[in-house]
This record gives sequence, structure tokens and C-alpha cells, in this order.
Amino acid sequence: MKKKLFLVFFSMFLFIFGTFSSLAAEGFEDSDYVYINNVDSPKTVEEIQTELTATDPFDGDLTLEIYVVFDNYTGNESSLGDFIVVYGVTDSGDIETTIAITVRNVDVSPPEFVVVHESLTIHEGSNLSLNLPDITATDIFEGDLTEEIEITGLDLVDPDVIGEYNLIYSVSDSSGNNITQTFVLSVIDGVAPILTGPEEIIKRADYILASDFYLEMYSAYDNVDGTLTSEIEVVGDNYLGNANVPGTYEVILRITDDSGNITSKTLLITVSNSINALMIIDDYDFYVSNQDLFTEAEIIAELKSIGDLSNANYIVEKTKDTYTDTFDSLGLHEFNFNLLSDDGNEYLREIDFHVISSDINLVVEDPSGWDKVGIFISNYWIVGVVIGVIILGIKRK
Repeated sequence: MKKKLFLVFFSMFLFIFGTFSSLAAEGFEDSDYVYINNVDSPKTVEEIQTELTATDPFDGDLTLEIYVVFDNYTGNESSLGDFIVVYGVTDSGDIETTIAITVRNVDVSPPEFVVVHESLTIHEGSNLSLNLPDITATDIFEGDLTEEIEITGLDLVDPDVIGEYNLIYSVSDSSGNNITQTFVLSVIDGVAPILTGPEEIIKRADYILASDFYLEMYSAYDNVDGTLTSEIEVVGDNYLGNANVPGTYEVILRITDDSGNITSKTLLITVSNSINALMIIDDYDFYVSNQDLFTEAEIIAELKSIGDLSNANYIVEKTKDTYTDTFDSLGLHEFNFNLLSDDGNEYLREIDFHVISSDINLVVEDPSGWDKVGIFISNYWIVGVVIGVIILGIKRK
């Protein structure tokens, strides 16, 4: 009986002595000793070892005595799959106990979307397939996954209708990690407004107008906002103050729609002492007084003076003339003709005569001191005469 008890005790002693009494580690599947390891931030064998404990019924805590027996994990930290690390511990009786840990490298981080700056807007009327938002997908482990992106909602986007549309982007890596994100695609007005008006105005130096007289010749229209004429801005003007000084001056006009689209236009204003018309716009719009009749020869001379025709001799063939017989009638008149020069060149010219009254008062916005004196005398000379008579009568008394 004593011998039997001794053998049982000895057998239990051999079984218990030097074994791991417990294993406790985050990520372990206890039944199979599998350690789940994030390949994006892998643990070292030393870090895994710190999660193991070793106890012995005689030697007590042997955790600090644990060592690595076998390791095919180190060097494969960034590789997906299962790798084995065998840990061991030896007690004071020189009995070694080992445990094999399966280190399972897995990718647990989902991919990420990267949006290129300002790529979530497209202009109205764009080809949607050629102007999709520039969104890429990257994965820490697998790299570029852009080609794997799936988009839901494209069929609801109308690139011809300004507005906002929801697009659902989804992508998964090979480990099954998925990311789904909703992006708002904005279809915006990308069409700049149209600014219509003259390119060049040639004005007679003694024909004085308001400093911004040209604004009434311009109009602005936007495909979304409609008429914007009243919003036209003058952003550059070196004509101001030079209305009677011969030379060529630039005026820069600008219009901006509600979406921030901008159209600019440069107007050239030439102040001249060599034209007879009051003003010529874009070569063929003549502003003239109803007291002045322009003959064929004078019209040709005017076109030569502004550089539209060469200094040649011409044979004139009128094709339309609503001007000559009604030159003193206010309004718009037409004078169209063909020209054949003595050097064999042919030209077609269509002149619009804008006939204005010679009695129109021309206002100088900011006359000089002497100009103000002249205006006063011209407007109030009768008052001056009356005052003079009164003063003379008083002196005689």
C-alpha cells in the first residue's frame, strides 16, 4: 500500500514539477495557444514572452527564467500567416517544459481614403466619367487599393444640373477589412459670365463726356445668374483725367458671377485731334452731330485716319444708304458700300451712323478752375448784364 501511494505521488510530482501552471495573454486563443498579432504594428518575441508566466510547485515563480527554444517568427513580422515560437523553462531539477505558441499575423487595419484637394467639385456640363472625384484608397499593408474602389450613386448624378450628390465609396483589403465613406460631389457653375461691349473707342479730344460714359455700352449675362450688367466693375482706368489729352488709355472692366467665375475685358480709349466724328466705336460705329453730313470721301478719309484703310484711292459702290438723305434726323442710320482700291484690293464696309443733337449739353464732371469760370460766364451772362446795369444806375444817383 505504501509503495503504491509513493508511485502515484512520484508520478504526480514528475507531471507537475516544472510545468507552466497558467498562460494569460491578450489575443491568445487558449485552447490552441494562438497569438493574434497585428501585422501593421507587430510584437517582438520578447513582447509576446512578457505575457507568459511560469510557476513550479517547488521553485515557485519561474517567469523570469523563460527563454526562446525555437523561433521562425522573427524576420517575418510583416508577413501574413502563422509562425511558431517555442518557449521553454527549466526548474532546479533540470526538468525542461516547453510550450509552442502560434503567432498568427493578421491585418486588422482597414484601408483609408485620400481626397485630393478640391476634387469633390466638378463644373456644370462636365463629362462625369472623365471628371470623377480624385479619391484614392491606401492600405498600410497592401498599399494602393484605388482600383478596388466601388462607387454607389453615380447613376444619380446629373452633371448638367447644379447641386450636391452623395457618392458612397467602399473598398476592402485582402484580409477583409472594409471602409465605407460617403462623399458629397458638388456640381458647380463653372461657366464665366459673358461681358459684351466695344474693344476700342476713338473720341475727339473736344468731345467731353462723363468719365465712365462707356459703361452704358456694356452688358453682362451669366448662364445661371442671368443679367449682371449692373454688377460690372471698373478695376483699372488710366483714361480718367485725360478726356481731352490725346493718347491711348486702358480701362479694365470685370464681372463676377455668384459662383466666383470672372470675366475681364480691356477697353482702349484713344483721344484724338485727327477725327471729324465725335466718336468712333470699333471702327464702324460713328457718333456724329445732326448738323454734319459726312460724304463718301469724308467717310473714307475718316477710315484712313483711324488706320482701317490704307492711303490708297478707292472706287465706291454704295449698297445701302439710310444716312445721306436723313443725316439731320436723330437716331441710327446705315451706310454700306464696297470699295475697290487702285492697287486691286476689295473691301466691304458697313457704317452705322449714330446721329445725336448738336444742342446736347456736354457735361465736364470735374472742370478746372478756368473751365468753371467759362461755364459760369456762358450760363449766367444775362444775370451779369442785369447786375451791371443796376450798379451803374446806383452810381448815377
